[in-house]
Amino acid sequence: MLVPNLEEGIKYLKPLKKLFANVEKGNHKGIAFYTAKGFELVGDFEEFFFGYRLKLLKFVLAL
Repeated sequence: MLVPNLEEGIKYLKPLKKLFANVEKGNHKGIAFYTAKGFELVGDFEEFFFGYRLKLLKFVLAL
């Protein structure tokens, strides 16, 4: 089932306590989106993805 937006999707996740999102460090639009939705930055890390090193930010939203 497809959901029209983030708020609607969260309704289906009632048993969960936290929702995590990883955003690439230079993705200012993504960072602004998750921050506006109430996510908080909890850390950063690097990950290799198909041979490329990604610098990621980890966000969390308490449900």
